[in-house]
Amino acid sequence: MEGLPLNQLAEINYWAVAVAALVTFFLGGLWYSPALFEDVWMAVNGYGADQVRQMQTDLGVIGFASAFF
Repeated sequence: MEGLPLNQLAEINYWAVAVAALVTFFLGGLWYSPALFEDVWMAVNGYGADQVRQMQTDLGVIGFASAFF
């Protein structure tokens, strides 16, 4: 099995890749937000509101940025 030839890498639409990454990131944020399934997710995992806030604080900007990339 061979990898992609180098000339095919030039055909990648990097704008489309960036937009797809942004859309996925924001849809994930919406999915776990109070607007949709945050309460269900917390109940299923046995988390309280304070625990979730602490996890968000511990994760910080670096954690969210790494999730994006």
